[in-house]
Amino acid sequence: MSDKLDLTLLMEGVKTLRSDVRAIKRDMAMLRAQNGELPSTAEFQAGLQAIDDRITELHNETVAAVAELTALVRSKLP
Repeated sequence: MSDKLDLTLLMEGVKTLRSDVRAIKRDMAMLRAQNGELPSTAEFQAGLQAIDDRITELHNETVAAVAELTALVRSKLP
């Protein structure tokens, strides 16, 4: 009976070990995927510059539109 108990305990240990290995493999795959998706510093800075350029462009368009509206409103006032 002690042999059967030892084998049962061994099988439970193997199940636990397999589960742990699968979890480690999943974690490694996630880390590889995340690392592959990270931009380089130059790419990140280029992205920030593109965002900054677009915001500046939108700001200038907004200022021009506000100036046009202000002029229109002033022309309608007595």
